[in-house]
Amino acid sequence: MAFSTETDEVQFREMMDSPYFATVNTVRAFLDPMIKRGSGHIITINSAAAYFHFAGATGYMAARWALRGFTHALREDLRETNINVSMIVAGKVVSPYFVNNPGSEERIPGIATLLSKTMSVTEVAQVIFKTIMSPRNTVIIPFMMKLSVWLNRFFPALFTFLMRKTGYKGMREEIGWVRNS
Repeated sequence: MAFSTETDEVQFREMMDSPYFATVNTVRAFLDPMIKRGSGHIITINSAAAYFHFAGATGYMAARWALRGFTHALREDLRETNINVSMIVAGKVVSPYFVNNPGSEERIPGIATLLSKTMSVTEVAQVIFKTIMSPRNTVIIPFMMKLSVWLNRFFPALFTFLMRKTGYKGMREEIGWVRNS
């Protein structure tokens, strides 16, 4: 959801509850036994939105950037243990998310859909399994999304331009409505 009159404080809190606080609480529940055992593997599942910024998804993106920061910080906290911390970052995935969050699919910038295929839950599950078997810090899928994230580091202005050109335009209408009321 965009940061506007359409999103209230409760909705922002709910967007942080899952994925961010759900992940934090799950890790807290399992971390002590992993530390005592001297081994483990924590895998967080994130969205490619954690690497970009675009209009119409302020709350969603804040939660995803928070999860990214948590994962990286947790990896550093556990650096001297035998506990792996991996983050799997996926582009668009066919899931009930879009049914449960009407209007969110339309807010994905067109360039993202053009550059990266939509993945199935099975494809993501296969990547999770591979990551369990062969731990890596960060896995970005599919390949074109990984390439886009990499290129965004070197050409952020280009990606900002593309996201703006092909993304959500609803805020313009809302700002006009607020100004005129």
